Amino acid sequence: MKLFRKKILHFIETRSFIELIVFFSIFTFLFAIVYCYLTPSEDGIHLVNGQNNFFNFYDGLYFSIVTISSLGYGDMHPQGLSRLFAVLEVLFGLAIMGILVAKLTSSRLSYHVKKLYSNDAQLKLDQFSQIFSECLIILKRFNRIYDGILSETPNTNTAIKSFDSRTKSVERAKNLLSDSLEKLRDNLSKLKKFIEDEVNNGDFFSEVSSDSVNNNGNRIDKYLSLILQLFLGWSEKTRNNLLYGITGRIFDESLELTNSVCEIVLKNSKDEKTKLVFSTVRSTTNEIRKNYMVILIPISEYIPPDQTNKNIENI
Repeated sequence: MKLFRKKILHFIETRSFIELIVFFSIFTFLFAIVYCYLTPSEDGIHLVNGQNNFFNFYDGLYFSIVTISSLGYGDMHPQGLSRLFAVLEVLFGLAIMGILVAKLTSSRLSYHVKKLYSNDAQLKLDQFSQIFSECLIILKRFNRIYDGILSETPNTNTAIKSFDSRTKSVERAKNLLSDSLEKLRDNLSKLKKFIEDEVNNGDFFSEVSSDSVNNNGNRIDKYLSLILQLFLGWSEKTRNNLLYGITGRIFDESLELTNSVCEIVLKNSKDEKTKLVFSTVRSTTNEIRKNYMVILIPISEYIPPDQTNKNIENI
């Protein structure tokens, strides 16, 4: 029912005033034909002067126009099955007349509303895109710190100091990775809800710039491509250590949300470039899922790893 209502509203919104007039005229003619067909029987139109034998198409068209406009002069009246068609035509006439009046009076207002809506949607998409960029920056900071840890050569003269420094660096790197993934997940969740709501209430992808939509897709893909690149450089032990527990769960949720966003865009967008961008994002997501397993555990069972020897041992 909701889908049917959406299609009806979309049909009305996308039709011009002239198209609606033509649609209105076609229905008027169809009802006139029905009245002409039924009149020779007892289910047709009855003329007050009783000259039913002279009823022709022009009389049927006249009665149809009078009925659909709710005038009802009284010189003709339906009987039998024609009453049902007359009722349907009156209801249709009331609905279409209201739509025509609203379409005529709101044509100028509709332009400004669409313009405001487009600007607002564009601004929100740009905000989502900016947050994805921030996620990528945090991920790159994590990568620099973690690369620094791996390239350090312990100094035997300052073993304790080096040990403490490396432990803190490991925790800082883990926190950055967790923050980046959590921010990514939250932004993906908001983007998914935003696009779903807009698609359910209108033709979203035809009213916003495809560049804004594509920017979000490109930045998501850059983030996931860097993750994939990092995975290639990590050992299984390192990857499991970094994505163990809550962090791994957040990452898994991010991949699920990414696939959901891609499905919505690919299903509703008609822009070929947009489809290509989000097909690439989906391919990157599937590549990560296909080759690398994320260790998931219930949050209630999560026990943080040892903060000393195990952190150094797992690098």
